[in-house]
Amino acid sequence: MIDALAWTLLHFLWQGALLGFMAFLLLRLARPDRASTRYAIGVATLGLMLITSIATFAILSKAAPAAIAGDRFTVFPITGSVPQLVTSVDETVNEVTKSGNAQSIIRTGTAVFATWRPAPLGPTATSLLVLVWGIGVLALSLRLLGGWLLTRSLTRHAISSVSPAIVAAAGTIAARLQLRRAVAIVESGAVVVPTLVGWMKPVVLLPAAALSGLSPEQLQAILAHELAHVRRHDYLVNLLQSMVETLLFYHPAMWWVSAQVRAEREHCCDDLAVDVCGDRLVYVTALAELTTITNHRAFALAATDGSIVGRVQRILGRPRAMHEPTPAWALLALFVLIVGGIGSFRAETNQPQTPAQEPAVSTAVRSSVAAAEPVAAPSHATDADHLAQIEHDHERMALARLNAETEAIKAEVLKSSAESAAFFSSQWFRGWFDQTPPPPPAPPAPQAPQAPEPPQAPSHLAPEAPPAPPAPPAAPAPEAPEPPEPPAGRFESRQSVTSSRSSGNMSWSDGDEKIILKWNGAFRLSDDEKDIEWMEDGAQLTISDGVIFKSTIELRGVNGRIERTFSKNGMRRDYEPEGRQFLAAGIDKLIKRSGMFAKERVAKYLKRGGPDAVMAEIAKLGDSSYTHRIYYTELARQADLSESLLSQILQRVPAEMSSDYDKATLFTTIVKQSSITEAHRVQIARAVKTISSDYDQRRTLTAVMESAPLTSNVAAAVLDAAASIGSNYDRAQVLTEVVERGGVTAVNANTFAGLVQSMSSSYDKRRVFTAMAANRTVAKEALAEAIKATSSIGSSYDQSETLIKLIDSGGLTESSADAFFQSASQISSSHDLSRTLRKVVDQPSVSERILENVLRTATKISSSHDRANLLEAIAGRHKVTGTSRQLYVDATNGMGSFDGNRALAALVRGEARQ
Repeated sequence: MIDALAWTLLHFLWQGALLGFMAFLLLRLARPDRASTRYAIGVATLGLMLITSIATFAILSKAAPAAIAGDRFTVFPITGSVPQLVTSVDETVNEVTKSGNAQSIIRTGTAVFATWRPAPLGPTATSLLVLVWGIGVLALSLRLLGGWLLTRSLTRHAISSVSPAIVAAAGTIAARLQLRRAVAIVESGAVVVPTLVGWMKPVVLLPAAALSGLSPEQLQAILAHELAHVRRHDYLVNLLQSMVETLLFYHPAMWWVSAQVRAEREHCCDDLAVDVCGDRLVYVTALAELTTITNHRAFALAATDGSIVGRVQRILGRPRAMHEPTPAWALLALFVLIVGGIGSFRAETNQPQTPAQEPAVSTAVRSSVAAAEPVAAPSHATDADHLAQIEHDHERMALARLNAETEAIKAEVLKSSAESAAFFSSQWFRGWFDQTPPPPPAPPAPQAPQAPEPPQAPSHLAPEAPPAPPAPPAAPAPEAPEPPEPPAGRFESRQSVTSSRSSGNMSWSDGDEKIILKWNGAFRLSDDEKDIEWMEDGAQLTISDGVIFKSTIELRGVNGRIERTFSKNGMRRDYEPEGRQFLAAGIDKLIKRSGMFAKERVAKYLKRGGPDAVMAEIAKLGDSSYTHRIYYTELARQADLSESLLSQILQRVPAEMSSDYDKATLFTTIVKQSSITEAHRVQIARAVKTISSDYDQRRTLTAVMESAPLTSNVAAAVLDAAASIGSNYDRAQVLTEVVERGGVTAVNANTFAGLVQSMSSSYDKRRVFTAMAANRTVAKEALAEAIKATSSIGSSYDQSETLIKLIDSGGLTESSADAFFQSASQISSSHDLSRTLRKVVDQPSVSERILENVLRTATKISSSHDRANLLEAIAGRHKVTGTSRQLYVDATNGMGSFDGNRALAALVRGEARQ
């Protein structure tokens, strides 16, 4: 089998190249705008590559055992001299030919040819080739499994619900796509671009950056792309494609075809998204915005997969009125190709074969060789007879060696045949390839020439026909896949027992510990929380702690009582006491590690001892940030959230919770409570500094500001917390929110400007100051502080844009003029400096002091053309006298003669008009 596998790998080198070349020709003939057709060509080619390899392996595995079993031959010892042997064989062949048995010779030759395959590789090279291939398959399989586990984990961690508007938009798009499957839309902090995960229960993960950085139309376009993947079953095809890549990883043609499939898959979804949205420009701009958010590493199906430039060019150049057929048949075609290829091969191998007759040559040769048996020489032989006898002995020794080699070859062939038959008879697919026919009847042997009776061949050399293998057992029906695990289950408590049924499953693991829970129906914990004291009839509960070596307890509600079954490593055990101990330990792990029963337990402890009892119980939960978040959230919802209780929670959270996501989620949940007060908001804003993640700090502070009007105390706490945000983008988002909500006042203007100055991004500084300029409620003192802070902007363009916006908002006054022109003098670009000063000159009313500052700063414009244009504007709009006139004339120094003359001429014309 190793030899057949090695030759299958070698044969696929030319087979894969041929299929890849055929795919190349078909793709060249297919229209570039027919993405579905091109996608189907790629998928079909990958399927044919896999089928070709399987068929080649099966044929090579079938050839040797079939030839030996169908055309049995026997090798007998060769004796006698070489001349005699040749003569006997020639005579025998002639006799066989005359008797009409030439077909036996042809059939024997066919059997020998059927067992032959080119073998330039030795056993060592063959084993090494298979070993290297196996290592590659194992490595890629582990990579594939790891990637699959990673993408599945994205649906269980760092997720939150999206707004109802997004859910409604997704529903509208799904209806347009005729998508009948339920698709979950959630916000995720673990992805950076919109991503689709899952096939049976698909989930679309939307990053927070996309929700805040895209317009509603752009977000709908991206959702249409992701839902198009669901409509086309692309997640499953991608998984099957990865399996083909794993098995045939060594062939470049396979990788080329696979790359074409991935590119055309994105093109198909692009076409569907554009058809649904109706505006290709909106979709193109959405793709461009996603690329600016971040560079994305892809395993699952993401909106930015493929070449963005190529996709944009294709979308913009695509004819509009084109409705390609729904490409879901590509998945069906892949399954049909695989199943059809296997079925056709099985049908071919199951055809009855004509029993091959035993060749008559063996008997004739046996008789002829036996006739050549030497007779002992008489004792009175001459010297010549002795020499002839010695020569004859040498010939016999040579023939003996030849006979030994023949025996060894025959034994090896019989051993290989037996091993192949044993292998196929023990495998689940033996019915496909090993249909052994009954032993054929031996034909009558031709009449042999008169000769002494030859010695009988050893009986152990004649191979017996292998027995027909038993029919393979029927394959068990596959189990239905389990649904995705919900973050929390629904359980019945003593305080609220209803007859409604619930079901679900949960899996939790941490290092060597693992707990798996599956339930169907309502049940209730006992008072000591170590047992299940009630289950409704028909309810089932299963708790296990592993996969292979595991303990499992099953509980069933039957006629008002509970049936309990305990097993360990698949063996039934007594429930008492080991089963009861395992159940108690399992319930304890669920309580402390998963957050199960949190709602019921918080209500119970509140009833027993109030918030202090709940806080004491939370302290016993261990180190799980998730569990603490669930319990603190329930406590905030069910209890009267006083300032003292909130202070206790906020003081304990940094020590008990290490996850930034869980901290931020807890704070945002609490701040949205209706009973929250200004003091609560200040406390939560200050607690944000215990979070190290810039993103989680931003979303928490945003929630604090959105919960109620922004007061001065809350604004001060938010600005204090914003100082700990290291990300320019996230800090700018928070500061912009403060500006838009009227949180910048004359009191905190200096602090606010300092936070902006400490940022390193010129762009983010500009957008914060631009927000200030656009808000007419910002105090003049705050605008003056902003003008001072613009001197820290390193980009000439951003600095110029910021100063122009501040001029439009009225920020340039007599009190802020010195800071303004000090900042403007630091602009290194002549064009940006001249347009900034021109904005000042164009104001309807400019004081003499400001005009003098403009003329002093104009000397820093290095371009004679730009400076002359500015001076002409000054002379044409304003009265230039006294100190201003002298500064005007000084500003013309160093300019070119042409520009200097036209600036002075403008001054003269202005004076003449006055």
